[in-house]
Amino acid sequence: MDGRLRNEEVARRIGHNVFLARRRAGYTQEELGKRCSLHRTEIGMIESGDRLPRSDTLMKLAGGLEVGAELRPRVLKPLVKQAGAPWAGFHTFRHTFASMHLRRGTNLLQLSRALGHHSPAFTLTRYTHLLPGEEAPALEVV
Repeated sequence: MDGRLRNEEVARRIGHNVFLARRRAGYTQEELGKRCSLHRTEIGMIESGDRLPRSDTLMKLAGGLEVGAELRPRVLKPLVKQAGAPWAGFHTFRHTFASMHLRRGTNLLQLSRALGHHSPAFTLTRYTHLLPGEEAPALEVV
């Protein structure tokens, strides 16, 4: 084995950490679900390790659990190292979240708010290279 964890093991570890954080915060699965806009069943599946959450789901959970920056070195760094991506940091997940939503066609205003940007113009400037159609040929001048 090359030292990387399988998806099942990553899902189990993330689920256990979500469970512990939720219990420390004093939330039920239902309450956390409301705070994160996730169904309690999905939270249960994540906590049991039956579902490996996507990056956007992790961002919702981090927001709902009010995960602070002090946890990043202690929690995020070991997980990304075990997953075989030691170069990945918090902003890697943020950028991936934004990229995935732009490719899906998510409303730019909603995405800008979710990212905490001061305006949709800033979001557009930052991620315009990821918009569908960027690879299209240039317009002809008539």
